[in-house]
Amino acid sequence: MPKVTDLSSFQSLYLQTAKENAQALKDGLEKGDIEIAYRNAHTLKSKSFVMGYQEIGNLAKVIEDTLYNIKNNKAVLSQETLKILTDQTTRIETLLFQI
Repeated sequence: MPKVTDLSSFQSLYLQTAKENAQALKDGLEKGDIEIAYRNAHTLKSKSFVMGYQEIGNLAKVIEDTLYNIKNNKAVLSQETLKILTDQTTRIETLLFQI
């Protein structure tokens, strides 16, 4: 049976870096820098799932998947899509501040 690791000692580091990733994600969206936004969504998704924050991880995954499609010309970044992605990022920020 695998050893269960106590990740509680990493929570403050997670919160600090996750908030930075969320801000960088939002900044990337505002500047139209899809690559920066994508990388921060990916990082935020991964670390949130590792730390057990499923809702944040799921939101970041949706953002990441959408940005992946945009950067690979499978979708277009419309104003409506940008608003949805920005709103989802704001939701992530709210969830992070509630931890």
